[in-house]
Amino acid sequence: MRKLSIPATYWVALAAAVILAFLSSHYLFNGSVANVIPWGIMAIGCGFLAQGKRHAWKLGAVYGFALSFLFLWLDNTSHKSLKQFFELLALIPLPSLFGALCGAILSRLAFGLRKARQSLSSKK
Repeated sequence: MRKLSIPATYWVALAAAVILAFLSSHYLFNGSVANVIPWGIMAIGCGFLAQGKRHAWKLGAVYGFALSFLFLWLDNTSHKSLKQFFELLALIPLPSLFGALCGAILSRLAFGLRKARQSLSSKK
């Protein structure tokens, strides 16, 4: 039986998403659109951590999905009935997929910038 091992960069991205989702939902900017600034900076950081193009896509998507999903759960502070809980459980993954797309794109762009910078410095 094959043992599943998750690379450390994914754990770092997930930890960053958990911390940033908690801080954004409770302390930062209180529902403002300005919350996406630190989110984008961390997605760019994921791109600089990635080892390849494919890894940058995946790492950014994992980070973006986890951040969006957790932020939407933590930001909703109203008392929920069981029916509302299941409605949220069904609906929250949809905007989280958009977060995954944004995280993947920013991470991939950052990886491309890192590679371009490396190639320019190697030519000198």
